[in-house]
Amino acid sequence: MDSDHEEVEVIPENFGMRSEHHQYICKTANPLANKHEELYRWPNGKYERAIRHEHIRSQLLHEAEKIGSWTHHQPHGAAANDRTAPVAYPPDQLTWGFGSRDQYPAINFVLERKDYTHPNYEVTAWRYNGYLVLDLSRKPIRNFRHLPYTISSRIPGGHIEALMRFDDRVDYADIRARMPPTIIVSQNGKAVEKPLKHVRTLSAVTQRYRQSAGCPSWYDEPEGEALNNYVKSILPSECIAENSTRGFRNLAQHEVINHTLDFIRHAGEH
Repeated sequence: MDSDHEEVEVIPENFGMRSEHHQYICKTANPLANKHEELYRWPNGKYERAIRHEHIRSQLLHEAEKIGSWTHHQPHGAAANDRTAPVAYPPDQLTWGFGSRDQYPAINFVLERKDYTHPNYEVTAWRYNGYLVLDLSRKPIRNFRHLPYTISSRIPGGHIEALMRFDDRVDYADIRARMPPTIIVSQNGKAVEKPLKHVRTLSAVTQRYRQSAGCPSWYDEPEGEALNNYVKSILPSECIAENSTRGFRNLAQHEVINHTLDFIRHAGEH
């Protein structure tokens, strides 16, 4: 394709379910409006102007901060743009905090999913200022309305849990796509840049939150089922009746340890 050709047809895609049909990016030989601009090739052979999230991260964060600010402190990395951007949807998200139990999102206190209704709008590819936004692997990022434009590498597990509960179409890859590609850590007294850990790490971070907060999992997974059973066995009857853990407490460290050991023992029996 001629790199000077500017009539690039935009192909709408339904990204409600994640798929692996993405094509490799073709970089333009000559930059057009943006020095980081690339061309993304859809499966039908059509091209679309694209840009990687990491190249517009600071700009996205700056724009999001015009929306408002977080009520509670949000953990962040050492890099200037390693922060979670404020977001106004759902309306209470700016009040979410994880320093104490009374700051937790209301949705994290719901015991069982039951008849909770998830958003049902069509999830499309994210486009920003006419550019298709790509993740670190050069795949289109899905445009969920409640996900922050940028997510810190230090996002609490409780925040991830709330984002995934709010819309069960979200997976860990959607969270990772909005994180920085690298983080700054201290090593021998010096600031060192290192690649961000694999997306699987986010699952472990979220699971640790569920264990400490006594937050049952809404997902079909062996360890989640074990935690659910334990929490329900110690919840007061009024919490069960109200389908809520709000009036309960965080789990003590020995409870988390014992639950983990029980899960490992039972897993070894199968």
